[in-house]
Amino acid sequence: MTREAATESMPIRQTSRRKRSPQKPTESACTACTMCLSSSLGANVGRKRSSASNKEWSRADTEYYRMLADRYRDSLRRRRSRDSEQFGKPLANGAKAASADAVDNAAVPPSLQDSLNMRVPRPRIDRASNFIKQCDLVPLDPTMQPQQLPRRRHYNTLNGDGDEDAGAAGESTAGNLVALSAHELDQEQVERSQALLLEQFHEWHRCCNMFHVMAYHPDYLAIFLQFHNTLLQGNGPIGVAERHYLAIMAAARHRCSYLVHLHAIEFLHLSGDPEWLRGLAHASPKMRKLGPLCRLLAHRPWDVTPAVLRSLLSGPDSYSQSEFVHALCLLSHFIALSGFVAGTGVRPELDFPHGHTYQFDSGADRFGLHASAGGSMNGSCGVPASPAPSSPGADPKQRVLDLMEAMKSIDGTVESGLPEDQLLERFETMEEETAGIRFHKAASKEQLSDSSVEQVCAELANFCDDPSFEYKDFHQVKQDTKCHSFRIQDYSWEEDGSCLIDRFLPAFGTELNRRFQACSSLTYGTMGPNQDVETTPFRRAIWYYILSIFGLRHDDYDYQLINKLLNIDLKKYCKLVACCPDQVTKAHYKGAMPGFRQSEKVHVNLVIMDSRMQASLLYGLRALNSHMTEQQ
Repeated sequence: MTREAATESMPIRQTSRRKRSPQKPTESACTACTMCLSSSLGANVGRKRSSASNKEWSRADTEYYRMLADRYRDSLRRRRSRDSEQFGKPLANGAKAASADAVDNAAVPPSLQDSLNMRVPRPRIDRASNFIKQCDLVPLDPTMQPQQLPRRRHYNTLNGDGDEDAGAAGESTAGNLVALSAHELDQEQVERSQALLLEQFHEWHRCCNMFHVMAYHPDYLAIFLQFHNTLLQGNGPIGVAERHYLAIMAAARHRCSYLVHLHAIEFLHLSGDPEWLRGLAHASPKMRKLGPLCRLLAHRPWDVTPAVLRSLLSGPDSYSQSEFVHALCLLSHFIALSGFVAGTGVRPELDFPHGHTYQFDSGADRFGLHASAGGSMNGSCGVPASPAPSSPGADPKQRVLDLMEAMKSIDGTVESGLPEDQLLERFETMEEETAGIRFHKAASKEQLSDSSVEQVCAELANFCDDPSFEYKDFHQVKQDTKCHSFRIQDYSWEEDGSCLIDRFLPAFGTELNRRFQACSSLTYGTMGPNQDVETTPFRRAIWYYILSIFGLRHDDYDYQLINKLLNIDLKKYCKLVACCPDQVTKAHYKGAMPGFRQSEKVHVNLVIMDSRMQASLLYGLRALNSHMTEQQ
């Protein structure tokens, strides 16, 4: 029996669901807001304790938190009885609004902070996304009724900006939340999303902002979370802690500090070696071997060839084929998820750097945690790009109507009716036009010299193999190296890719297939304020456009339809999210889809994410299939 065959026949490692005990706040945890991962996470938080001390820690911890809870309840009861006119009630009409400092100081009873001499963290900005208003997201409180949602001014979904008022109208009345779609406030959908988020909170002990943004679409979220949890906690040949380290490696390639910090915390909770958080050079030799694969999948997946796999599947510290497939799924998943985080402006969690603050009476940030410029306050710490305004004078409502007319004009069109050579010519024309879409120039180093963005990027670069390696247009590579497009008909996801994954990781390919189908078929029959709209051509155009960016081609699709359905701003946005998500700004998000509802914009990002993941998987699985054929 060969080595690989023996490895493949070994039983897959069983992983048990973890049970965490609460951790007592320490000085190191309070100072974990420094941007250096190696010191704040690796050196201080990650020290291991013996099993005996863990038991003592848990008992002391229980008493400690019980004392805190009792003091908090007593203080809250006294405050309510003393100041019942102001606590927890909205201001009367004409009353003067309280200052931001007063609101901050009222959020935590003074006795808790003063008597215990504790620094109590608060969210720096109380919203899950930098691009979407919090009141537009699914409310996290399952007891909250529509009448209790935050009041706001008349909101016009067609003004192209979810953060700005329409201007003329006054405040909406209870039960009459103006211009929100039936889907976005459908009670059944809201309750289902809340149940999914609550279940995820029980699973991971946090409700992640990125899942909160996805909660617009509970049908997709349920399938996504099932795959996400299976990938990280289910049966598989790669260790549970190592899976989170692979997530760090994938997210660091796109400078997604949100996912890096999230999985660094999980890595330490699962007894991962804190030394690894100093960078990829400090990880095990076997883990370092995946650095080149991660680099190619993130930026140039067409370079993943059987030759690349041979170095992974043979020699010292080699991977088995099942381990490679598991690593491929992990890297592809988190590379694509980094794009979603940046594309929707997901903000840091409370316990992340720049996710919280310690506000005192003066209103100043006592411990120097100032908000940094650019993208560091988002899920991505990338260099801020210059604004990308939409086409001047474009009316959002008219642009939606034009898109609907374009979809109607191609309804019923038989895409395969054209000769194959003509379809190929149209693909190459569209490919050449895509290569002409340039990214905006980033801010100069001088402009960023006094910010923490450069420091964060330097920290994330430690997890990257060859940090200077970046995306290059496939059309340019095609001309330089004479490589060919990836014909989907030669190796398709449905017939080949998912089956190969199921061969090594049972049910993984089937779950991924359900996820891709749920995303591509998800529709509510709406577009902006319009009902009963057939959006299939639009969704397919985005999916195929993302695949074409990475050189994948469908022989039976007319790529001229992409130019009819996707305007230049939307193309630019899709390319940024898929290739360089660290450069996405709020201006890109606003300008790409004027007239769309927030849920529809999130749906577009889901389509970009899943098509991006499928592109990486197809290149990796095709290379594995070729390698297996060579070994026979």
